[in-house]
Amino acid sequence: MMLRRVLRIALSLARLPLYAAYGAWAILSGAIATRRRLGAVARLLGETIQCPTCSTANAIHGRWRCRRCSAEYLGPVFECLVCSASATHFPCSGCGASIVIDRRALP
Repeated sequence: MMLRRVLRIALSLARLPLYAAYGAWAILSGAIATRRRLGAVARLLGETIQCPTCSTANAIHGRWRCRRCSAEYLGPVFECLVCSASATHFPCSGCGASIVIDRRALP
């Protein structure tokens, strides 16, 4: 009876470092993901997005053509103002490479 109780307490104490390690990992990975998201949000809230290929500054606001409804609209590249279609990428004005828009970072 007493031995069983001692073993149960010892097992509970042996689990504590594992819980602490998991908690530290969860906090650290959450902090890294939050930092990455905040960087993406700051990038998308600016006036321009820099091309990862040629480093040309590309305007986010301007005249765009929607691929779904073919409407031309003035405004941000992220969403068509006519049909609300979401853009996933847009071409660089310098080299023509696709600049990917991270939709998870948008509010």
